Amino acid sequence: MDRETVADARAVPDEPALQSAWPNPYQRSSGRHIAFRVTLNTVSRVELRVYNVLGQEVYRSAVAGDLPVGEHAMTWNGRRQNNQPLANGIYFASLLIDGAPRLQQKILIVD
Repeated sequence: MDRETVADARAVPDEPALQSAWPNPYQRSSGRHIAFRVTLNTVSRVELRVYNVLGQEVYRSAVAGDLPVGEHAMTWNGRRQNNQPLANGIYFASLLIDGAPRLQQKILIVD
């Protein structure tokens, strides 16, 4: 096994991994987007969905195709699918990997 293969094997997790969303709590007035970093262990189709505390979907990202093994960043502007601002409160971000919900995080939106 060459050195490059060993380095790649150590960088790839056994399971997909999601780092903490940043910034969280999220302030709309900051002008930033919420960033999600996911590390994939296989080539996968990844989609971000956001739900309110009632379980209603408020946002769904477009799926751009399969992502390669490694670390990837996704962002969300804290708004509904129709670009309307969301009320302050708790939301749940879910990353679907190949169509199945795999990784979830709680997001707090404040002003």
